[in-house]
Amino acid sequence: MIQAQVIQGNDIELDAILYPSTHVNTMQFIQSNIAKIPSMVLDGAKALFNNATNKYRELNSSATLTRMMNALKAINNIKNENVIYEVKTIDESQSATLTMQRWLMSCPEIRELYHEQRCNGYSDTYVDVEPGKVGEDHYDYRRVMTGVVDYNNEDIISKFYIDELKPGDRELNPYEKIAILNSWEVMRIAVSQMKEDPTDPLKGSLS
Repeated sequence: MIQAQVIQGNDIELDAILYPSTHVNTMQFIQSNIAKIPSMVLDGAKALFNNATNKYRELNSSATLTRMMNALKAINNIKNENVIYEVKTIDESQSATLTMQRWLMSCPEIRELYHEQRCNGYSDTYVDVEPGKVGEDHYDYRRVMTGVVDYNNEDIISKFYIDELKPGDRELNPYEKIAILNSWEVMRIAVSQMKEDPTDPLKGSLS
């Protein structure tokens, strides 16, 4: 029997599910030019422009972004390949989508186990494009951690990594980074306490 999940919401939640995030450079360009447009249009068009401006600001408010991310979380079990979501259990990490496999495998502790051949590392599906790279040396790790505040020995540290994005990549938004960081913690706990391999779809053990 085919099962369907019903998600209640409005057009904002629907947009979050159907369309990818706007690139940060595009958003900055729009924001920097919004103020210039009224002086360039006739009075009859200003009402239309004002409506469009208000809609843009609504769509990019923190409250609206939170609603959109909540809508994405609600469809985790649909396993949309393009969605970055929070892995909450070891079962979810073992059955992660290809997109999530990439970000889960950027966790330094998991990556070290992978290089030591002590975990499966989604062997049938994950492709390591930077063999041997861990932590700051690893491109995917830097994409997650750039701009993230870290507390180290009572010092507050926030690093920004200047990388040229690979083709098809975009900057991760704060909600996606939080989802990945929380997922890393689930995998760390699995490794430290359960000894079950969080990267093995067949639910094997760590070696």
